[in-house]
Amino acid sequence: MSGWPSCSRSGVNGFEDAPAFHALFDDVGSWSGACFVFDDRVSVGHGLEVAGTSLCHGCRRPLAAAALLSPDYEAGVSCPQCVVELTLEKKASARERQRQIGLARGRGERHLGPRRVG
Repeated sequence: MSGWPSCSRSGVNGFEDAPAFHALFDDVGSWSGACFVFDDRVSVGHGLEVAGTSLCHGCRRPLAAAALLSPDYEAGVSCPQCVVELTLEKKASARERQRQIGLARGRGERHLGPRRVG
């Protein structure tokens, strides 16, 4: 996706502890925009602040704000980029996952991971 710096954050390998890593994200003058990260934040800006980018759970591509307004966008299922690529079975599975997430949220629990939210 154009406009995204070529960088990532990896807690698994400990890159966030490296001084050069922090210098990249803390130096406001060195880059502009948001950086794609491989965790639930999707993207971060300067100072590692969450940039607010969304991710399509159907194709795992980052989404521009306009994509969220498209009639082809279905939260947790598909976006304008993948709506025609996904099989009916894949969409049905994603819809069921979204339903399960909603049920867990209604109980005050997480769908996966630790049971209680917060």
